Amino acid sequence: MTKPLRKYRMLVEYKGEGNARPRCANPLWEMTAGRYRSEAAVYQAYKARAKSLNFEILEIEEWEA
Repeated sequence: MTKPLRKYRMLVEYKGEGNARPRCANPLWEMTAGRYRSEAAVYQAYKARAKSLNFEILEIEEWEA
């Protein structure tokens, strides 16, 4: 039996470039764009985005709305 697809949210911290710090609440919660089967699947899906936008995923948790 497969796990159902669920929404997740991630606690992310933007690092900025050099001395420039982001002008937002940091760290902040960000909802996933899609639905995933596990936290590991969310991490894999967002790993490349985190690298390109220079942020770190601190925590992932299931979101029940």
